[in-house]
Amino acid sequence: MKILPISNYKVGSNTSVKQNNNLLYKNETDSFSRTTNGCLKEKEFKIDNFISFYGIIKRNRNDEYSYEEFIKAADKSCLNTIENITANIKPENLIGTGANSKVYKFDNEKLDKWVLKEDNKPFDKPVDELFKAVKDDFQGYNVGQEIAISGDRYRILKKITGTPHSISDWSGKINSGIKVNREESLKFLNSLNIIQQFPQSSFDNYAYDLKMLEDKDYKQDSINPNNILIDYDKQKIQIIDFFKAVNPAHINSKQDLINALLDFSLFSCFYENLNEKEQTQLVESANTIINKCTIASKKAGLKQDEKTYLDFLANVDKYFGRFLVDKGGNYKTRYNLMKNILAGNNSRSFDAKSFLQKLSQENAQKKYYFSKETAGKIEYYDKILPNAEAIQSLEQLDKLNIAQKKQFIEEFCSMTGFPDFEAVTQNIEKEFNSSIHHLAEEENFDVKFTGYDSNCSVGRKLAIPGSDCDGLFMIIDTKAHKEPWYAGKIRWDFKDRVNQRILSTPANHLPEVLSTGFIEQGLEIAQSAFEKCNFSNADLNRFEELLNDDTNDFVKSAEFNIRMAQKVPEGIQNRDLYYKTAMLAEIIRDGVVSENNLDKELYNKIINSPLYKYSNLMKQKGLKHSLKSKYIARQSLKEDFYKLNTDNQFQMIKDIIYFSLGKVQNNENKKYFYNQNTGSNNEMGNIEKMYELVMNIPYNGN
Repeated sequence: MKILPISNYKVGSNTSVKQNNNLLYKNETDSFSRTTNGCLKEKEFKIDNFISFYGIIKRNRNDEYSYEEFIKAADKSCLNTIENITANIKPENLIGTGANSKVYKFDNEKLDKWVLKEDNKPFDKPVDELFKAVKDDFQGYNVGQEIAISGDRYRILKKITGTPHSISDWSGKINSGIKVNREESLKFLNSLNIIQQFPQSSFDNYAYDLKMLEDKDYKQDSINPNNILIDYDKQKIQIIDFFKAVNPAHINSKQDLINALLDFSLFSCFYENLNEKEQTQLVESANTIINKCTIASKKAGLKQDEKTYLDFLANVDKYFGRFLVDKGGNYKTRYNLMKNILAGNNSRSFDAKSFLQKLSQENAQKKYYFSKETAGKIEYYDKILPNAEAIQSLEQLDKLNIAQKKQFIEEFCSMTGFPDFEAVTQNIEKEFNSSIHHLAEEENFDVKFTGYDSNCSVGRKLAIPGSDCDGLFMIIDTKAHKEPWYAGKIRWDFKDRVNQRILSTPANHLPEVLSTGFIEQGLEIAQSAFEKCNFSNADLNRFEELLNDDTNDFVKSAEFNIRMAQKVPEGIQNRDLYYKTAMLAEIIRDGVVSENNLDKELYNKIINSPLYKYSNLMKQKGLKHSLKSKYIARQSLKEDFYKLNTDNQFQMIKDIIYFSLGKVQNNENKKYFYNQNTGSNNEMGNIEKMYELVMNIPYNGN
């Protein structure tokens, strides 16, 4: 866009303009000079009226922020095109954002009294070549009003010094539903703590400014708290955004003063991120501000009734509320949440028991499939499906206030027994036993045996709620179903039934379910392999000694099983059955037997088998006195938990739940969930290599 030549300026009939080379002046006595590029030199104006590329300007001597003063400063700064002015729109100059606009400062310090506002809503009018003056209903006052406009897009506003009252990108977070974090909540708390100490006169002036808007038929935009600037040094509260009242609901009242300062839309979110002491401070500071605003509003003659403000909110929600319902609620809902907190009724409706009951199945894999007999060929057991994570439901926990957090903690501990590990272990055992027996009644089978690894967290009585149970074995005797696939179906049905908050059953870590018939088949496979191995007495003595090996060398300790596996008939089904029968024998020998209803004949076959005597896949005896680092950390967890405040107890329980889904949020709690040593020297040693050698297939983690 080119600079408009002087000849384009229209001068009134009573005004003469002379151009002498680069000298532009109104009369012979009050002149000012231009440089060769048409910009004004650094020279103080003394004229009442002056000419710029904006046209003839009548100067208002009483308003240093006026349109006329802006034009003078712009000319001095050589900002004589739209392009020059809008070049200030760049990220480093951004000082504020609204729902439909952004505000930028000017690079040139001569324009430090003004800011440039760019609207980003649809435009009806094109950008003009000139910034045109707009009527200033508050001439002589600075309330951040616009003084010039170009089309519907660019506006020049009087600048008010101060800090936007609430979080940055407030509109973006409201509209997107992005959560407020603790750092932002603490910053807002600090702001209220300071503002509530401002003298009453600060609030009085704030109210008088609002009354001036009301008298001129303007409505404060009190929805966005960043339409308030706080000058902490001068203890000033300043309104910077308002609009012409065009609706009966556009009436300013006491609540506009209050709710903009309290950021009513996010108040409950700030509150929920604070600890008990901080929440008390927030409420106390808010109530002090309410009292001072009430006094000021009465002095200024503003409306006192709440209905006036509720009508305004209803009008706003009519157009925008439906977009916010699933992002924290519409504005009226948010306002009521704040009111409840300030009234002490801060336990919003939250049924912790129902939530936990719903969550108990949330990460259970609801879909399963298994292979039935087809074309005379049996596919063994089930196929592993990926575990389903239930993160979405857990996000509701982030919205709880302190009273609800306490309620959730109490209900969780009551359900699981945490942090009493004895109680947690009892609940886990009770959960898997009751689940399998209820399933047995429905499916018409008998439970003959349940047991598990004595060295897992449950076996050591150091399990956290929602732990899985290593080596969990269930032997059933079916009456109606003899097919191999049926045991696989029971595994998945068991998973769907179990309360995942008590006992986790990941899809790749389901309990082993075998029928009595398959146990006998597995014993026969093992006996045949044992006879083919023809072990020497020295071999057998070494195998017995290896049962007590306390290293993490699983390949060494499982020499018996690895050599036996080489004599097992080819086929994954045979090796898998051999492997699982060996594990069962070890659980009966060294593990925790929760229930044993095996027929005496079958039981004797197991305890007299070579697997019972020499199998060492799980190293239960050798590792009996070796503790993983996470188990060591848990030994003090009960005592540590009771020392934590409500927020940290709540975080611990959240981490317990998230851990069963594969993630822990708080780094400080990870020591209770993960072992310190990883990689080739981890506490589980070379167990994966051992599995590969026994099964003759690469280990895939399932």
